[in-house]
Amino acid sequence: MVPTAGLTAGLRVNRRPADRGLTLPELLVAIALLAMLAALALAGISGASAARDRSICAARLRSVASGVLLYAADHAGAFPRTSHSAAAFREPGWMRSVAPYLDGPKRVDAAAWPAFLDGPLQCPRDARVGQASFLMNVYFELDPGYDDYPGSPVTWRGVAAVPRPGSTVLLAEGSTRADHAMAHFWEGGAGGGEIAQRRHSVGAHYAFVDGHIELLPFSATWEGGRTDRWCPGAPSQR
Repeated sequence: MVPTAGLTAGLRVNRRPADRGLTLPELLVAIALLAMLAALALAGISGASAARDRSICAARLRSVASGVLLYAADHAGAFPRTSHSAAAFREPGWMRSVAPYLDGPKRVDAAAWPAFLDGPLQCPRDARVGQASFLMNVYFELDPGYDDYPGSPVTWRGVAAVPRPGSTVLLAEGSTRADHAMAHFWEGGAGGGEIAQRRHSVGAHYAFVDGHIELLPFSATWEGGRTDRWCPGAPSQR
C-alpha cells in the first residue's frame, strides 16, 4: 500500500493553482486596448466611406461637366444659362438644359425631377434632399449691358471664347440653393460663400472648361484677387 502521507504529498506537488481573475489594472488595460482597436476600426471604415464618397462625387461632377459641354456642342458652342439670366432669355436653367444628356427627365416632371436632383446632380456628402450639389460659374453668361464685372465688356458666352479652358472653373460644389456662383461679386471681399469649400475635408471638387476635375482648397481657385480661376480673363490666369 502507498502511505497516505506520501499520496497527499504527491497531490500537493502536482496540483495546478486555481486560475485567478484579472486584477483591476489588468482589466483597465484590456478595456483600453479594446477601445483603441474599436477606434482604429471605425477610423478605417470612416476613411473608406469618405474615399468612396469623394470618388462618386468626382464621377458625377465629371458627367455633369460632360453634359454641359455636349449641350454647348449642340448649341453653337454656347453654354447653358443659369437662373441669373435664363428667364430673361426664355431659356431653361442649366440643370434642365443638361438633364437629357445625363439620362434625366426630358421635361419638367414633379415626380422625376427631385429624384434627378438627388441622383446625378448630388454629392453623397451633401445631406440636403431635393437639392443639387453643383453650381455653375456665372461668368459665362454675364452681359456688359446689365452686369458689372472684371473684364467687361469682353464676354465668354461660348466654349471657344474661353482663353484658358484648363484653368477656368466651369462647375463647383455648392452650399446654397443657388444654381450659380456670383464670382464677379467677390472682388474686394472674402468671396466664395456659395461654395461648399470643405465638403471633402481638404476642399471641394471643381470641374474646368476642358472637362477635367480637381479636388482643391477654395484658395487654389480664388484668393482676394491674387488667384482667380473663375474669371476667364483674369490677370492671374494670363
